[in-house]
Amino acid sequence: MSSEAFIESSLSQDPPPAAQIGNQERFVTLEDGQPGVDDLFCLEKIEIFLTWLRPEFGVITLPHRNAAPGTGPLHLSAELEARLKAARAAEFELYARVADTGHYALERPQA
Repeated sequence: MSSEAFIESSLSQDPPPAAQIGNQERFVTLEDGQPGVDDLFCLEKIEIFLTWLRPEFGVITLPHRNAAPGTGPLHLSAELEARLKAARAAEFELYARVADTGHYALERPQA
């Protein structure tokens, strides 16, 4: 299945099991809308996460595994990309906050 077909399926009203993907923004947010985690890291900048862990665990070396062959930019039609961004706007916003620096410390309201 092409990436475009997969995304098209995931956006359908009744996606097939293979295209029933979760929502990352909801995954890290509590039911009351407050952050459910303190820190998020961007996988594309994993070295920032490893540096963040260093004071507690020392130097960590991760083997390169489970990488999809031919990974690179995803090319979607303009129409499908617009639909995807509209349907998952909160996730795209969350990713933008994390991807900018590779680490996003979520702010908790003062009690």
